[in-house]
Amino acid sequence: MGIKDAVFLFNKQISPRRLIKQILSDPKNQSYYKEIAQNFFFSDEAIIQGNDIESFFSGIDIYYNASIGALCVNRTGFVEFNGAKIDILDPIVTLKKDLYAYLILPPLDSKDPGYLVIDNILKIIKDKKILNYTSTENIQKALNFAVKGYGITILLAKGVEPVSGREAEIKLFFGLSAKAGKLKDDGSIDFKEREKFINVKAGEQIGEYIEGRKPVKGYDVFGNEIEPPIEPHTGYKVGKNLKIEGSKVLAAIDGIVELDEFNKVSINNIIKIDKDIDLSTGNIKSESSILVNGKINPGFLVETEADLIVEESIFNASIKVGGNCRVKHGISGEMQKTKIFVKKDLVAEYIENANIKCAGNIQFTNSILHSKIICGGSIKGIGKSVIIGGEIFASKGIIANEIGSKLAAPTTLIVGVDIERESKLEELKQQLLASTYKLKQVRLSIGDDYFKDPENFLRKLPDSKLDEFEKKLDQFFNLIDTQKELEESINNLKKSISFKDATIQIKIRIFDGVIIRFGSEVYQNKKEMSGPVTFYFDEQQHKILFR
Repeated sequence: MGIKDAVFLFNKQISPRRLIKQILSDPKNQSYYKEIAQNFFFSDEAIIQGNDIESFFSGIDIYYNASIGALCVNRTGFVEFNGAKIDILDPIVTLKKDLYAYLILPPLDSKDPGYLVIDNILKIIKDKKILNYTSTENIQKALNFAVKGYGITILLAKGVEPVSGREAEIKLFFGLSAKAGKLKDDGSIDFKEREKFINVKAGEQIGEYIEGRKPVKGYDVFGNEIEPPIEPHTGYKVGKNLKIEGSKVLAAIDGIVELDEFNKVSINNIIKIDKDIDLSTGNIKSESSILVNGKINPGFLVETEADLIVEESIFNASIKVGGNCRVKHGISGEMQKTKIFVKKDLVAEYIENANIKCAGNIQFTNSILHSKIICGGSIKGIGKSVIIGGEIFASKGIIANEIGSKLAAPTTLIVGVDIERESKLEELKQQLLASTYKLKQVRLSIGDDYFKDPENFLRKLPDSKLDEFEKKLDQFFNLIDTQKELEESINNLKKSISFKDATIQIKIRIFDGVIIRFGSEVYQNKKEMSGPVTFYFDEQQHKILFR
């Protein structure tokens, strides 16, 4: 006998996979059950009879029983015939990421009564590893219904759906990205005249509070945990010095409204100095924001871990700001005496003869003259915006109306790299050179004989020298690991110091003699050009171009 003589005990023409979907969408339609019943078999039932047929069919759920001359199934389910391949589909179907498990039983009135016991159904459930399923009484009722010649689908098990989490948030009565309000004489806020820095009084309502919800894990029908989703955060997070009263968000202290990098709104204490910084005030150091309703005179120090607002100008002073710095007029003095450090953004009308380091962005209105500036972000000029003389470095780009002058000292603009990271890169390269040299020395001390045939070398090595040699080997392999770590750090740092989108944009004019640098590439402008003109670094040609 062979494949031609095989007797199929199921219907090859139907698709149980399709019928299962139809049953789940219309579980009361008995025609689907009657059709799929032709392909339902209990474990060890024969599905194809015939001798010498085992080589013609494949499938992990079938085996050949030589004693009865038939292919049998090794688990209960629906036979899906795919030519030479045979699959057994589970009568238990899970849906919605395994949150629900359904048991499908077709009419079983034509089956051998020996199979029609609840233990066979419970074995299917056990093999599927379903937990917390419905009672055996309900399963028995479903089996009895199927034995009478009717198909049935029951909800076998239901998991626990996770509860999505949501952080508490606040909706402010004003925006923070631009002007948000103006401080009136009585200390309250006029939200019609909005400013970037908003002063508030303790007890003043600044927004609406939306309560959060703790996330709760769920479980599927197999007992696996389902991580709860976290709803997108659409408002601001609750920061420091806020008081929540029901749905109201109140300022807990007098201060300034601030938004940090984590989208948290806080009220920071602000020190108001309604006069110049001079001998009567002395140097000012504070963790809070500082508002100077005057100027900062030569020789004084103002240091804050928060924001600094100067309503007039800064002259020959030392300034260290941990947040944003806004100077209504400008910064001027002598290069060696006027030293400014700002961790976030700096805004000023003009900068002259100053030494400035700003980790964020710089915005100026009038001019930057004969100054040395290191900016971790971009420098943007609005209004007249001319840059003359000095060395101006901005990692992410420079925008101004005019650059240079016929009469002034050379003007140098540098963009596209981060000086601090370049310094770190050079440090790592030196460490790598030292490590490479040390590695060569250790290898020489070990000798080439070991690396040619380690086993033979160690066999001949006297026991008295073994400990010392093992220490050298440990040192050698530790140095290799160190080299790999240094190389990885260097590669990562190289990637991080390239600002591909950095440009220098001149809107009106650039004079001859201006030096432009993108990293190590240098371009000297040899003729006066009218704007708009944009300098950029072309990676393909590896040179500075303009358009």
